[in-house]
Amino acid sequence: MNQLMHFKPSYWSAQKMLNQWQLNHPDQLYVFNQLCFSLPEVTDHVKCFADFVSDSIRIYDVSLFELCLTQAISHLQKSEHGKYCAEDFFESLTFVAANALYGVAIVEPDGYDWKVSDGVYFVGWLAKNPQRLHYLKRNQLKVRRCLSDKQSVRRVQQMLKDKMLLAS
Repeated sequence: MNQLMHFKPSYWSAQKMLNQWQLNHPDQLYVFNQLCFSLPEVTDHVKCFADFVSDSIRIYDVSLFELCLTQAISHLQKSEHGKYCAEDFFESLTFVAANALYGVAIVEPDGYDWKVSDGVYFVGWLAKNPQRLHYLKRNQLKVRRCLSDKQSVRRVQQMLKDKMLLAS
């Protein structure tokens, strides 16, 4: 999947990303609103997730956030039990992200990298060195494979869940 990953400068807040998703996916809005109505904390968790993956990481020119949220809601729409279960939602949301980001390092020209397994928000990593924003604008961030015996998609997924649920 890393050949399909690229980056786009974006300074959208988590709320702006969520608002844009709602505009782009009116067919999924009912399910999302029902989930948020029954479990109001879901909105905060989704915003934490949005902050973690940002709007700058793109797969097929769609933000990773939008791709993950769309897949998670689609999963709920196909759910057999008719109830909107937060556990199923978060499982799906984080699995899509973990699958896309597992074994991937985003590398700047100076050689420093960001990996989801480090547990650092992508926006935070960019902001830590202002030069990285220039690299992002000039399309100088690259994707590199970095597989580890100590990591798995499931471990990355659990780390994402922990970050999302503990930060909100």
